[in-house]
Amino acid sequence: LAILASFLSAADSASVARSAKLVRVTRIARLLRLMRLMKLRKVLFSIEGLIDSEWLTIVLAVVKNLMTILFINHLLACIWFWLGDSEGTSGWVAQAGLSDADFSKQYLVSLQWSLAQFTPGATPVQPSTTSERILVVTVLALALV
Repeated sequence: LAILASFLSAADSASVARSAKLVRVTRIARLLRLMRLMKLRKVLFSIEGLIDSEWLTIVLAVVKNLMTILFINHLLACIWFWLGDSEGTSGWVAQAGLSDADFSKQYLVSLQWSLAQFTPGATPVQPSTTSERILVVTVLALALV
């Protein structure tokens, strides 16, 4: 019995150590991602410094803003799909009949929903659970800013 107790405590400490290591690795990965973004920002600033044309500078600024908006919409589409898929049969994915659809169709519907939150476009799906409605209200409130 004492051997079993010591084995279980050793297994618990090993899983705690593994969890702590996973947290450290995740933290390092996030730090590396941030460093990569900082490098990208420096590269963009150096490219802007090399451009002598005012027209090209404006085009670069518009493209940069468009990419930022698309990236934010991509993240929102991923969150929207994850939330609808994790709700099971009551989520918007199942309600829209997209549970067995291609991933590309699921992503495009999610992206269309995300883009429609920032524009007067029509949304292809509606929230069907409380958590989905909370996300919709939050996104709409943030889109007003």
